[in-house]
Amino acid sequence: EGEDLLLELERSGVSADVAAELVRAVSLHVLPFGGGRLRERTRARIAGEIRVEQGWAPDGSARRIALVGASGVGKTSTAAKLAAAWTEAGLRVGLVVVDPPDDERHPLATRLGSDADRLLAYAGGSDVVRVQRPEEASRAQARLAARDVVIVDTPGLSPADEERTRGVQAVLATVAAHETHLVLPLGLAPRETAATLTRFGRLGVDRLLVTKTDEARFAGPLLDLAVRFDLPLSYLGEGPRVPGDLRAADGGSIAARILPI
Repeated sequence: EGEDLLLELERSGVSADVAAELVRAVSLHVLPFGGGRLRERTRARIAGEIRVEQGWAPDGSARRIALVGASGVGKTSTAAKLAAAWTEAGLRVGLVVVDPPDDERHPLATRLGSDADRLLAYAGGSDVVRVQRPEEASRAQARLAARDVVIVDTPGLSPADEERTRGVQAVLATVAAHETHLVLPLGLAPRETAATLTRFGRLGVDRLLVTKTDEARFAGPLLDLAVRFDLPLSYLGEGPRVPGDLRAADGGSIAARILPI
């Protein structure tokens, strides 16, 4: 049964070493103390291994949530999805877009009033506030102080662009986000994931928001992320629809995808 389970875990995308340690731990430290079937106990163990974190207790001030990551990972569409969902829940949402100075590569680095602006304004129920420098970020905070949550969308950062990284870091230091989510696509190779986490760690990343889960055949890499990196999962992007296609990460649901019931 253990060999079959290892094979199934690896076929679901769990790396061989993580799968082996998982089955070993359940066999030695779970089954002897309560019995049950190895498969069911392993599924429960997976759910427990995946740490998740969403939400906050209201304190009368705006909750500031920053999204960071490389280009093309879905930060801007995720910002729109978050804004739409919280607006539907009855929260007052503000949106801040960090534009790199004199750079048109950011997907929202267009004139104010663009289609992208209108999408975010509609989703968040507010005008989009654009900033490039820390002093502008400070003014944006004052303008959006009455909102329940302020989402900060940042430009894509590449390893070679140290100047842009420093600029974004300075703006985020002024914003003083309560949460900084690193947006990662599910299909990213393990070595690239580790390098990305190292690169963005300097921006205060404290959660992982995984996108493009609908484009990946297997959910096993979500377990690898939870086991290898000491960061909770926040949300999972499951498609392009705005609003919609964004789910709160849940260990039980992820475990059921890895080992179907």
